[in-house]
Amino acid sequence: MYLKLSEINPDIMDSYNQLISFESIPPRLNPKIPIPFIVLTSILLPISISLIAVGSYSLNFCPSNPNLPLWMILLGFFILFDRAITCILELNMYYFKKDNTKPDREMGVLIDWEARKGKHRLRISQNLMITVIGFLFL
Repeated sequence: MYLKLSEINPDIMDSYNQLISFESIPPRLNPKIPIPFIVLTSILLPISISLIAVGSYSLNFCPSNPNLPLWMILLGFFILFDRAITCILELNMYYFKKDNTKPDREMGVLIDWEARKGKHRLRISQNLMITVIGFLFL
């Protein structure tokens, strides 16, 4: 009762077979490190270094509160620690995306790619700095 597509237009099947015969490898794209990461890191690194420097300079003679320089040093180190973890994660994801392009046609390959990508994600809170600083002020 129904006609096959190849009976209606044989050129369509030739085009379809030609598309299927190509491997589903997408062109390699240049992955980029996210701009918010670069901006936030370039803002927070000088702040953390200045907190550590000012806190260590006034460690023994702070007239208002003797614990304030210690808080400044700890806060600077926590910001540096947070930026180091974030930098490692962003570079890890950058190299993963550079070596493994995301497939677009085959669902099995896409599921495998998502599983491999999931292994490169952080398993702790991405708001580590906010969590640690929040515990310091409790």
